[in-house]
This record gives sequence, C-alpha cells and structure tokens, in this order.
Amino acid sequence: MNDMISADSIKSQGTSIKFVLNGDTVSLDNVDQNTLLIDYLHTNDIGLTGTKLVCGEAGCGACTVMQTKWDDVAQRLVDQPINSCIHPLVACDGMMITTTEGLGNTKTGLSPVQFKLAANNGSQCGFCSAGFVMNMHSLLQAKGDTLTEKEIEE
Repeated sequence: MNDMISADSIKSQGTSIKFVLNGDTVSLDNVDQNTLLIDYLHTNDIGLTGTKLVCGEAGCGACTVMQTKWDDVAQRLVDQPINSCIHPLVACDGMMITTTEGLGNTKTGLSPVQFKLAANNGSQCGFCSAGFVMNMHSLLQAKGDTLTEKEIEE
C-alpha cells in the first residue's frame, strides 16, 4: 500500500507560491499554510524521498535540504541548510530548494560530497546519509575552499 499523498491534496484555501526545486520552477496555488516542505517532497507527484522524516522536530538532520535565497544586505545568493520537517512549504516562496536528488546520483554522476562519503565508507545504514550530504554541501556552498577543520567539525 502506498501511503504517499498527491501534490494536489496539499492544496486548500491558502497561499500561491513559486519556487525552484532542484532546478525546476514550481508554481502552486492555494497551498495549505500548515503543509510542511517534507510532506510536499514526499507526495506521489513529486516523489523526492531521499529526504527522510525521522524525528519531525529538527533534531536529527535526516530531513535537511539546502535553501538558496537572496540576501539584500550581502547583495548575493546565500545557501543554508534547513530542516524540511519543520519548514512550511509556503516559506519556500521565492527560494531555491535543493534536495539530495538535486545534487546527483549514480546514473548521472555524484556530487563531490556524495562521492567522498561513498568512497570513504562514510555511512552506516545510509538512512541519515542524505542529511549529512546536504549539510556538508550547504557548508561548502556557503564557505567554499576557505573552510577550516574547526568549521567542518562544528
């Protein structure tokens, strides 16, 4: 039995939003303001299940995705990891969201972080690996090659 819901079922009398998901523009009308990003990602229509729901409280990081938004003060795009299990879908309006599927895969090629994790046996069961990858990728996007060992450990 498939317990996933369709993207249409998250719509109700709500807000219209537009954002970019893994490079594709998404426009949604009447989005229920109580819908969480992870619920949308897991709908049958979207099917991005690499982002995992574990604790539902932003404590474990398995649901991590990267949000890219414009920073008016810095006058540049800023990448940051967010917990999709507590992030309202309507808060994605005007943002870019990247999931682990948006970074790469074994068919089209892995991202450098995905490759290093796999090549160095950096996972156990693998359930949380996507969250680890998204946190590391977001950090590299934000800091580039200037990362210190301390920043990586933190």
